[in-house]
Amino acid sequence: MSILKKVIVGAFAVAAAVSAPAVMAAEGTNEVDLSPLTSAISFSGVTTAILGIAAAVAGLYALYAGVKHVLRMVRSA
Repeated sequence: MSILKKVIVGAFAVAAAVSAPAVMAAEGTNEVDLSPLTSAISFSGVTTAILGIAAAVAGLYALYAGVKHVLRMVRSA
């Protein structure tokens, strides 16, 4: 399995692991109000980190595709 496929599979695994608890939490009927606890927490740093990692992975993929394309052009010349 290539490195790119491993990265993509890993990204999907992380997305599934992160979204599964949110889906299960939405099914509950006895909801507990945790707003006093969660209002004091800021997730902006975490969101920035996740988006930064996603941008880095997208950049690496674009770099990989570009290098592959250039190598194909050089080999065919």
